[in-house]
Amino acid sequence: MSYLALPKANLRCDILKIDVRYSLAVNDEFSISSDRPKHTRATVNNNDKLVIYPGSHWLIEFKVGHSIFINDLTKEYRVQLHNGTSYIGFPATMANGENIKSAFNFGRALILSSDITSSMTLSIICNYVDGTTSSGAYTQNSNSPIDNIKIMELPV
Repeated sequence: MSYLALPKANLRCDILKIDVRYSLAVNDEFSISSDRPKHTRATVNNNDKLVIYPGSHWLIEFKVGHSIFINDLTKEYRVQLHNGTSYIGFPATMANGENIKSAFNFGRALILSSDITSSMTLSIICNYVDGTTSSGAYTQNSNSPIDNIKIMELPV
């Protein structure tokens, strides 16, 4: 008996590094480092912002802020995708490490092809800070997590 292997998912994915920040305020942006997409049709413009195009659905997920700490147990900050006019998707919410209620530092958005006219430029922007942020005594080494953005392109 023989079997024919069929693909389970027809999607393309890129994972790009995001430059590390050691402090954060409202409207601060995270920049995509010198990485560029190789497998999806997404591009990164001259301002280090992600550009996506119609013809596919896009699942964008990012992890940022591993090196930024809140100095008060009851405070937090949020980072979210922004399309130039409004925030979209679910924010990454970070709080002091002992405050488990909001320690979810992955933000994500599902953007349908029908939501994109000719292209959509996305930024990762801090939209809320309650408390004082700092890098504390944090030092980055080879075992440190990397701030990154995962771009998944799903065919229509």
